[in-house]
Amino acid sequence: MLESLQKLASRIKFLRIPAIGFGILCLALLVWAILISAKDVHNLIMPAFIGLLWAVCSYSFIGVFQSIPQKAATQSGFRKKIVRHILRAWYWMLGWGFIVLTLLVIAITSKLVGIWLSNIIT
Repeated sequence: MLESLQKLASRIKFLRIPAIGFGILCLALLVWAILISAKDVHNLIMPAFIGLLWAVCSYSFIGVFQSIPQKAATQSGFRKKIVRHILRAWYWMLGWGFIVLTLLVIAITSKLVGIWLSNIIT
């Protein structure tokens, strides 16, 4: 699983800078929409929040899984093997955490888009 996450993060590492830019844009739009009291501007809060959420998640994923510790070599000493196993276990837990986080963000996105569309239509 870790190798698959590392391959995915390596493939999409070119999106790291656009994720930062998109996140800053969404954060600025969110702050602006909250501070401005016009009714039409409040329709921008949910899309800006969703965009910021996805930008932070994608930037974090790329940063965390771009380089993971390799498996311990058979010639390595006992201490090195234990340290590698602990590091890989930590990344394994982070991997499962990101999978759960992605599912939660998908659920939050679908709920917020539904609410946003119902506010736009009415």
